[in-house]
Amino acid sequence: MSDTSRGPTRAARVLSALLTALTIAREWERGTMEALLTTLLRTFPGEVRMFRQARDLRFSPDKRPYRTTCSGLIVGRPGTVTGLYAQLSGNGLYFGTGYPEMARDQLARFRAAVAHGRHGPVLERLCAAAERRGLELSGRSLATVPRGVDRAHPRRALLARKELLLGRSISGREALDRRTALSVARSTWRAAEPVTRWLDRHVGESTLPREMPSPRRRRASAS
Repeated sequence: MSDTSRGPTRAARVLSALLTALTIAREWERGTMEALLTTLLRTFPGEVRMFRQARDLRFSPDKRPYRTTCSGLIVGRPGTVTGLYAQLSGNGLYFGTGYPEMARDQLARFRAAVAHGRHGPVLERLCAAAERRGLELSGRSLATVPRGVDRAHPRRALLARKELLLGRSISGREALDRRTALSVARSTWRAAEPVTRWLDRHVGESTLPREMPSPRRRRASAS
């Protein structure tokens, strides 16, 4: 029988050291990201908000205690609904903006404007111009067009969108260089401004009460 009166086992000490190192690394990542966003406030006034590093494990089968990314936002920007997003991960840095998780009233206004004979083609051209400038369009979409929309509609891809996000990623040495990261963030967010101005003009902020996510959606967002 082993003697447990001599204190923690070697395995327990190693585990404790690993957890301490992980916590220090997470705090370093968070501090680095927060400092980067704070510097960018000089160009894009607002307020920095950081995402929690600890994950919500209540509805997730994945019980890892920490997120594998470190993310933050610049919010409260004058004259716009959009926040400016930055994420640090093992793949590098990502900078983005746009309209994530549009509420029902926002989606209705977005789809009406996209279907409009004058406003819709403008957004299409602005998105194409953003892509030519190196931005990637992303965000969740329906598997097909919304109910009541012709499947052959010329802007069916935009009409199917539930989110419209624009961003750019950098990796390797670029992601480690602070000056490069700041330059890419500024150029990315500026290149997205024509699209976000369109969204602010035709969609705007939701006026609906904030909906509580279902347990199924919580499980998806916890990962």
